[in-house]
Amino acid sequence: MWRFALTLDYDGVDDYVRANADTPCLNPDWRPPGGHLTAVLGDDGRHHLFRDQVALCTGVFYMSEVAAAMRDRRGMSRGLDATTQTALGARLVAEAEELRRQFATEEYVRHDGRIPHDRICSWWTDGTSYRMFAPKTAPPEHQRRPLTDEQVTWSVGLVGGPVDPSTVPPSRRCTFVGGRSVWPAYLGTDRLSRIRQQLTDHAGPLCHACGRTTGMVVDHDHFTGMCRGLVCWDCNAWLDTCPHLKGCPWAEYLNAPPALGLQLRHPQAAKDHQHDRARIDYLGFDPIAPARSWTRRR
Repeated sequence: MWRFALTLDYDGVDDYVRANADTPCLNPDWRPPGGHLTAVLGDDGRHHLFRDQVALCTGVFYMSEVAAAMRDRRGMSRGLDATTQTALGARLVAEAEELRRQFATEEYVRHDGRIPHDRICSWWTDGTSYRMFAPKTAPPEHQRRPLTDEQVTWSVGLVGGPVDPSTVPPSRRCTFVGGRSVWPAYLGTDRLSRIRQQLTDHAGPLCHACGRTTGMVVDHDHFTGMCRGLVCWDCNAWLDTCPHLKGCPWAEYLNAPPALGLQLRHPQAAKDHQHDRARIDYLGFDPIAPARSWTRRR
């Protein structure tokens, strides 16, 4: 509850925990998409991510084409019970995915084997400097959205064979919206990559918190600096909002971190000390002083 301690008092945190005690942190019906991931080098110098031979980084989703093809399915769930609706929904999602795969293949053929890409590039500029987002000193109307955006399209030809996506450095990957959660974590030779490999060997490649998708991020306790496990991007972002003491995958993970016995110190632990010191000064006290260990590893 560290993040809530900065904005709520004791009663506020208590109210939050009680109000959300019966609300599950994870949707039990959600399942990650299946398929085998590979990466292929393109003539643009980037590796492109594929799932079962469908490029994921194109930015082309064929939404209007799929909607038109499935127009006659509208209203099919009316009058059905919840169980039947769920089964129907899963079938329609699978059908829509198959249609996207079909449209992607047709597009690939139309472009003579080249893969079309579509992006909206946005940036802020004052005429001298260029940034992804406006600085805090910019006028309020510039804070809400970039000043400039432009749609860019191009096509890519494949020049290499499929490789393991985890071996492709981030700088050589074709990025796309949501791609950070799909591209496997890079297994390089730096210290963080070595820790990631240790965690994978210790508890497997799936997220150690939810167990539903690939673990990407080396999660660590910001108080002690010790690694807790390998988690997906969603769990890394929301794990610490879990209000449960037990009976929840996130609570079980936090109560007994899989990597605790490995005693691996996160490379960013020293920076956490600086950030937490500012928070402690704001609160006026250190909430878990006895558990801290700021001795740097030599």
